[in-house]
Amino acid sequence: MVFEKITFDDSKKLEIPVNLHQYTWDYYLNQYAVVLSHVISVSLKKEYRLDRMQMAVMFIFRHTIELFLKKELENTGKAVPLTHDLNLLAKELDDKDVLRFLNNAAILAPQSEGDCFKYIDDREGKKHFRNEILDVLPLISSFISLPCIKSTSLGNSVLDVNTKVLRHEWSFYTIETKTLGHIKTQYDFLVSSILNSIKNDELKTEQVYLPLLFLIRHSLEVGFKDNISEVFDSLTNSQKKKYCSKHSLEALLNIVMQFVEVAQKKFTSLDDTIQKEIAYYRPMTEQLMKNMHELDNRSLSFRFPVDENGDSMNIPFSRNVLSDAVTAYQTADSFISLSISVLKYEGYL
Repeated sequence: MVFEKITFDDSKKLEIPVNLHQYTWDYYLNQYAVVLSHVISVSLKKEYRLDRMQMAVMFIFRHTIELFLKKELENTGKAVPLTHDLNLLAKELDDKDVLRFLNNAAILAPQSEGDCFKYIDDREGKKHFRNEILDVLPLISSFISLPCIKSTSLGNSVLDVNTKVLRHEWSFYTIETKTLGHIKTQYDFLVSSILNSIKNDELKTEQVYLPLLFLIRHSLEVGFKDNISEVFDSLTNSQKKKYCSKHSLEALLNIVMQFVEVAQKKFTSLDDTIQKEIAYYRPMTEQLMKNMHELDNRSLSFRFPVDENGDSMNIPFSRNVLSDAVTAYQTADSFISLSISVLKYEGYL
């Protein structure tokens, strides 16, 4: 759930600099590195804010490392493997400092695709975490200390591993992440944090629009999936397959709307208020899903500059797409997250 809605008096603050966008590993790395740097700055305030956005923080951390490794491989003239395996990428790079760092990076699940920071279960239905405590401070301190990191926006960051309060700030209790709804809320908290920094002129949209769009997109995906989980046993086999293995926002929205329409057939004249709410939120949500689907239909475009064939992603950006997405995402959040849950609770499903 979105607990803090950030409004902008000047919508131009969220305009995307379409003419500046580059499909390079360096460009994508710099965007994610700025967000990771932002997270570090939040931790240095020692307000115990990171745990409530733990999985989003861990995703940003891991993905920054992946982009860094791929950028370094390209810079050294080596082919960039089609993999998310950090160990494999590091071996290809053959940098002793990086290899030493990853030898101590088990909490990043380096040999996986990183889905443990995006979902609760793996593809076989097994939990990614079993109440582990992720002690992140030593690892991120080690990462930003790497000689080859000094050229990025993380180069000026310093984290003292001997600071007890900071150690606690970077200790993530996975027992607090039990549902997709929890993951959504954690991504939402990080989105709100970034938006607040843009509003306060601490960050610029042009520095972070790619990770910000990804965070919003993933919040929408897991929000729909958490909502649909309320009626999972009623799904057809085709719907269950889309739910479990697909990233299509349009497909997930279609499932939600099928159940909403079933409920609407049971409404009476006494249900005028809920009918008006559906009529208000539905077109807004549908337009948001359409826009996000056109930009990133497989949850890849905001994370990588090239597709599986090495071709540029060619994202059809418009200048106002982020501003429109932020407004709709924050406004329609209750519909995205709770529509089926509420209809089921009220006895319509």
